[in-house]
Amino acid sequence: ISKDAGDGRCGAYWHCETPEGKAFPFSRGLSFYKCDANGKLVFAREIPEPSTKTGGAGLAFAKFGSFMMQFVPESVVFPKI
Repeated sequence: ISKDAGDGRCGAYWHCETPEGKAFPFSRGLSFYKCDANGKLVFAREIPEPSTKTGGAGLAFAKFGSFMMQFVPESVVFPKI
């Protein structure tokens, strides 16, 4: 668990397991939370482990996308997420 007590933010890497201590497959993830000054939860994000892995194909796709970005005109403005 990572925590920044001054800003009310914390994050955790987690997994689910059986009572015997064996991890369930595809049961890992990350969680991020932020609370306001009153301790009220104002932001939460859960990022579960994907059940399918892209492996080498995902890396090849990312490289291709990176290569293609050089052809996008500078006048194109991408929305902020």
